[in-house]
Amino acid sequence: MPEDEPFLWARLQLYRWAPNPGDDEDYRTYKTFWTVSYDNGHNWKDPFPLCDGPTCTVKTDKGEMQLGSLSPHSYGTTLTRLSDGTIMGLFVGNKLLLKYKKIAELRKQEKTEHALTEMPLAGFSKDNMRSWEFVVIADPNEYGIGFSESDIVRLDSGRLIAIYGNNQNSRFFWRTYSDDEGRTWAPMKQLTFTGDSPSMIMLASGALLAAIRYIPDDGHAAGVGLVASEDGGETWDVLGNVLDQKNWDMAYPDLIKLPDGRILCIYYTGAESKMIPAEQEAELKKTEPMYSIFDGMRPRAYGELDGQIRGVFLEDLTDREI
Repeated sequence: MPEDEPFLWARLQLYRWAPNPGDDEDYRTYKTFWTVSYDNGHNWKDPFPLCDGPTCTVKTDKGEMQLGSLSPHSYGTTLTRLSDGTIMGLFVGNKLLLKYKKIAELRKQEKTEHALTEMPLAGFSKDNMRSWEFVVIADPNEYGIGFSESDIVRLDSGRLIAIYGNNQNSRFFWRTYSDDEGRTWAPMKQLTFTGDSPSMIMLASGALLAAIRYIPDDGHAAGVGLVASEDGGETWDVLGNVLDQKNWDMAYPDLIKLPDGRILCIYYTGAESKMIPAEQEAELKKTEPMYSIFDGMRPRAYGELDGQIRGVFLEDLTDREI
């Protein structure tokens, strides 16, 4: 929230993996809760849910929609206070209520296409997040792409810039913007860099800086990457990586501007020793139903990885033009 807000909001997300889900259950479900602190994080009020169950019916500008796993899939700037006091944030919901079962079914049938499930939304709450109404940012059926992990920044002009990664049917990031506080959004524009899990801030110079999980296909190293834009998100430069790492489960960074002017980048690493050999991966695809959902990873690895949470100061980016 803005720096002058007298309280802190936190999002809690509970995940559940079900190796053998019932007919009306998915392999993975999660539920989002909010909580608030009025004393800078020393004490927190009882959490309350974004919606009552793993699926919910939401009001949008396109009519009511039933969505699964509704959540704000973004980071430090996911919530912003609008001029009339409304809280706005970016959300994503699954159009297919049993998303992972559907993807597994397609894989078993040796079909390469994925059902487009990710519906990007802007959410608006006038009662401190007790209830929400939504605007569809981009219809996946119009683009042939499901837009997923995102972050948002307000420019000095008032424009809201949002970038999306980890998108279905596209390895690239995409950009959109709103000039009316999120009520309408410009058509999505494909950017030139690839990856997912963005965290974006605006520097003192007005340039945009984003930390991402960088997953290139041009010979550069994967890892925790940094990209920057000097023209309000129209064009971007890849600055390089904070960390090079091949493991699929790493990064998900968060950029934090500190009171002393420095920028702190928090991220997590995966353990290279836990990577699955190619021959073992081939066997898993044959024998484990859950494994067929994913490209090169297995859900149970979340409990096995022995990576680290790290932070690095980006001091050289704070006071200079990029």
